[in-house]
Amino acid sequence: MKNTVEKAGKRQLLRNTDMLIRAARTGALKFLTHPGEKAPADMLKIALACAESGTLLEINTHHMSLTVGMLKLIMHTDVRFILSSDAHAPKRVGDFQAGIDLIIESGLDPARVENLIKIE
Repeated sequence: MKNTVEKAGKRQLLRNTDMLIRAARTGALKFLTHPGEKAPADMLKIALACAESGTLLEINTHHMSLTVGMLKLIMHTDVRFILSSDAHAPKRVGDFQAGIDLIIESGLDPARVENLIKIE
């Protein structure tokens, strides 16, 4: 039984990954939201496809689906990012601190985040 479940899990991972790669390669997406949040996917393959197509990956401070470990893995690709508070309440609009902390902790170059500006 476990083997069947594992196979179904691997099959779903492949399907999800393929779907997201195809979506990124259409050129119709500006950025991919909640990457890896709703369904398991191979984020390294997705990051490579996004880098190739110019699709940004979202660093979402509400869902936090990209972890420090995941960012460390995919930052070695040429993928670029966008930071979003994805506020579900008015007081969270523009609250990017969790994302900024994630960027710093992972060692991601903030210049790769399209909507961050350096304040001197």
